[in-house]
Amino acid sequence: MKKQSVLNFLNLLKSKVFIFLINRYLTYFLQFVKTISIAAVLGPYYFGIWGFITLILQYLSYSNLGLQYSLNVFISTSEKGDSKKDSIIFSSSMIITAFIGFLLLILGVIPFIFDFKIFPKYSFSNYVLLVVIIAILRNFNQLFINLYRSYGYLYKISISQFLLQAALLPFVFIFKGENLLNVLLWVSIVVYIFSLSLFAYNAPVKFRIQIEWSKIILILKRGFNLLIYNASFYLITISSRTIISSDYEVQEMGYYSFANNLAYATLMALGTIAWVLFPKILYKLRSNVSNHAARNLISQLSSLYITINFLFVFTTITFFPLLIQFLEKYKDITPTFVFLILAQGILAYCFGYSDLAIARKHETKLTVIGFITIIINVLVALFYSRILHLDYSYIAFGALLSVSFYVIMLLKISYNILGDKKNIIKIINEVFSLKILLPFFIVLVGNFTIYNNYFNITGLLLFLVLNFSELLKVIDRGKIIFTNPNIINPK
Repeated sequence: MKKQSVLNFLNLLKSKVFIFLINRYLTYFLQFVKTISIAAVLGPYYFGIWGFITLILQYLSYSNLGLQYSLNVFISTSEKGDSKKDSIIFSSSMIITAFIGFLLLILGVIPFIFDFKIFPKYSFSNYVLLVVIIAILRNFNQLFINLYRSYGYLYKISISQFLLQAALLPFVFIFKGENLLNVLLWVSIVVYIFSLSLFAYNAPVKFRIQIEWSKIILILKRGFNLLIYNASFYLITISSRTIISSDYEVQEMGYYSFANNLAYATLMALGTIAWVLFPKILYKLRSNVSNHAARNLISQLSSLYITINFLFVFTTITFFPLLIQFLEKYKDITPTFVFLILAQGILAYCFGYSDLAIARKHETKLTVIGFITIIINVLVALFYSRILHLDYSYIAFGALLSVSFYVIMLLKISYNILGDKKNIIKIINEVFSLKILLPFFIVLVGNFTIYNNYFNITGLLLFLVLNFSELLKVIDRGKIIFTNPNIINPK
């Protein structure tokens, strides 16, 4: 028995999944430290400018029209061994990305040629060209990352993502203010160039200077729908940040951006597991798999994922006041942070169901509800800011409401795909367990009171008691994922 335990432990250490996840967790830890360090050094005003720069970068990340998502789906769902087809798909995606990059570069140069100011409130003209170059390089990097991910080759991805955080962190303690902003952008450019060189060397497929218009049209069509689906949640938060940037002061943009970055960074480590499993899940949910088998797979995976996700959420919320004590300038962001991290918690209910829609080629329906959700979120945010004149934390509350609507509609679509015509009320009763909803509403209500810390502790304790057996299942399932090297191979 003892010998078997040792062997299991050794297998765990040698597992590609385990090594990749440890590297990612280290990377996310560095990103968490970097975010806090940048916020502390810059202060709310300059962090507001940094938040605006990252907001523009997020908008520019959609300039690639979803090609990276399309590439991932086409390769992950194709038959094994068709390297020529994979090469054509990859090469076509690279050619389109190069053309988009050329257009972006022209847009970045125009302000310098005609000498006009862009977003003067945030002095954006000082950074526009660097931001555009980063967006172009990141688009190419995302293509390579999704290529390697589809083949289950994670080593270079780990190096690339680790370097981006590790390279930036030392400069945070050397420079300040506007100088730090410029240095962060320049270092990012250098790291992205290095990553591209790393990915290009001995890539899984060869790049061909070959244009097949039928493939390009197919990639763009699928990519656009996948872009809107993948962007749905991020566009909700981006649209909220956009309202903040226009209707509130630069310092308030800094507060909101910091809360948003912390909420995102907290759950990124967990999202890595979903990221690793995505190609495998797509293959197991494809059209020729029975609805019964697909339903069972989603049910098993989603319940475990949701449980561990909310363990992170409730634990983080409970201990957040201890962290914020070290950042006195940002002490008022707690309500905003709680709303944003609860929104990310609710999004966990999409796990498996959204993959099903993609694997069965129903992402167009997700596109529709994505657009509707964004419109709802913008209207709610404008109502809070321009009519009720509420503080910026209510913009985050509006995002939570919008995300909840999006998740419910996505579940309805997924049930229909599986041939289950239940109405929305029955779906909510079936999917949203009271074991999680009770602690959720305790924390949510507490966030509107001065006794929020007591509500947070109560919510966490209640969650642990009600979900103890599920948490034990998470541990057992985690061992299987970590020790099975084939879990990252899509086929």
